[in-house]
Amino acid sequence: MNRRTLATSLGLLAALTGLSAPALAGSVFDTPPERAVTELTPEVVNADPMAALFVANPPWADRDRVMALLRHNAALYHYLPPALRADPEVRSLAEQLGLPKGVRITADSTGRVAPRADATPAKGPSDTTNGYLVDGRPTRSFAANDRLPVLATQVVDGATWIKVVEGKAVSREKDRSLYRMLSNVGGVPFDDFSLAADDAWIPAAVTEPAIHSARFITGLYPLGGVEHGDLGIYVTLGDRTFSGFDVVHQTLLTLVDAGTVSVGDQIRVVWREPLRKAEAPELVWAAVSLP
Repeated sequence: MNRRTLATSLGLLAALTGLSAPALAGSVFDTPPERAVTELTPEVVNADPMAALFVANPPWADRDRVMALLRHNAALYHYLPPALRADPEVRSLAEQLGLPKGVRITADSTGRVAPRADATPAKGPSDTTNGYLVDGRPTRSFAANDRLPVLATQVVDGATWIKVVEGKAVSREKDRSLYRMLSNVGGVPFDDFSLAADDAWIPAAVTEPAIHSARFITGLYPLGGVEHGDLGIYVTLGDRTFSGFDVVHQTLLTLVDAGTVSVGDQIRVVWREPLRKAEAPELVWAAVSLP
């Protein structure tokens, strides 16, 4: 994690950023010139909708212009600011263009196996990460602001219910075969184990319309650290930690080990906001690369 000498890092830094200055502690790795955009045009949006995050003068105050651009590439919706994503006309257009209809949860809710308040709480499959079994099947619980798909709707006793999870059946024979191979560190009985998933229904009263879309966000964040762990490479940027084995995580690990990037440096990144509170954010892009 320690920075190498200036002499060993200068050449690589110049190749990475086009700058002649060495990468000293507190360096800033911002949007490279080749990603900078002066104006969003249909051609730019068609080629790379993520360019919306790097435009110098975004057209967000002009809704009509935004909607015209959206018609060229519906994926632009993922990169819009929250106010435009929530705009009913923009949302309606995104749905017409094929983006999946969804809902935003307005209050913590528990999924039910059927569209009734007295139905059994829905459960998901057992977690068998790395071959370990710790707990029984988890209850399908959803937090306020979670975004969920609309898979079906049904009216029961005057109340509308929305199916947000499609169940999956798994035979008990298959469950037992896997159960025997797991390291059951939690002492979970077989009756509480399954790879099956229940349908999950929630009342429409605790939702509001939304597009089932995760927002992509850009920012300049201080690097808090990069570590290689059992489940991925862990990258801390500001107050968020990301994990993965993909190119962007591998690149940051390599550059930190080489001394080209250091803890405390400011790095522009793009990350994907999770659809659910229980999920982790996803690091998508960083303003650094290998030579």
